[in-house]
This record gives sequence, C-alpha cells and structure tokens, in this order.
Amino acid sequence: MATIGPYGFHHPFSSLTDKVLRKYVRSTFIETGTNVGLGVEAALRCGFKRVISIEFDLEMFLFSSTKFSSNERVELHHGDSAVALHRVLQTITGLATVYLDAHAVGYNPLLQELEALRNFPMPGSVVMIDDVRMFGSPDWLHISEHDIITGLRRLGTHTITYEDTPNASRDLLVAVY
Repeated sequence: MATIGPYGFHHPFSSLTDKVLRKYVRSTFIETGTNVGLGVEAALRCGFKRVISIEFDLEMFLFSSTKFSSNERVELHHGDSAVALHRVLQTITGLATVYLDAHAVGYNPLLQELEALRNFPMPGSVVMIDDVRMFGSPDWLHISEHDIITGLRRLGTHTITYEDTPNASRDLLVAVY
C-alpha cells in the first residue's frame, strides 16, 4: 500500500458518514484536509451543489485532483488551510457546511481556521470538527475542547452538539450558527 504522510492511499473510511452529513446539508461543502477524498465523496453523495476541499500535502492534492478532475461540482485547492480558507470563503454565497479536518499528528491549524471563519457571515451555516477524542492531547498540540468551544462561540454559535463517528461515540463536534 502506498503511503502519503501518516496515511495510506487506501485510507479505509472517513469519520464523516453520509448518515450524519445528510443532517447538515447546505448549499456548499467546504473541507480542510482532503486526504484521499473520502469527505469529498460523502459530500457529493449527500447532494451538495458545490464541494470545496483544501489539502496541504502535494501528493494527496495531486491524487485527489486526478480522482475528481471530471466532476464540475468539485474544487480542490492546494496549500495551508488556514490561509486558503480565507480565499475560499470570499467566494461563498449562501449557506455552507464547513468540515475542519486538516489536523494531523504534530500539525493542527484548527484555531487559525476558526479565526478565518470569523469574517464569514455564518447564520444558518454549520462547522464540523472531528476527532473530539483527541482534543487536548499531545498529538493535537494540546488544543483543548475549551479552546475550540471558545473559538466557535466567537463565531456566534447557537448550538453545539456531538455526533458519533466510526472512530468513537460523540467524536464529531457540530456547531450550528
């Protein structure tokens, strides 16, 4: 199996399931951390009109670019998600579901991504963050659930709930604005 970064090309599943994602469909799906494209595939299956994903790793970006090259609903961006998210959000009209999943062992742009969202008019939109079980851990650079909730509250969050993932119970944080 070929590997890219800490993951393989045959990444077995996404923590974002169709069952959960269907509850939060808005016009546009924005994802940070494309990986091998499983989140993009879920968004397409769930009927998002526009699917945008940002990937930092060049090999993963090229792999996903080839994988989705014939799908006009998909837009892939290469670069640091905290920077690219600012540009992407400027192109959004209407409501969005934003899935923040660019974190990896030793790299976590989550707080910068939340800061990028501060300039995006959010009412009715959704932000999802997976791997709740990892919040506060050394692998997450000790970014705590409190830090994350504080960042979400700055955006004007109305509700915060948790959904189950294939990884763990209540492992996906969902904030609705």
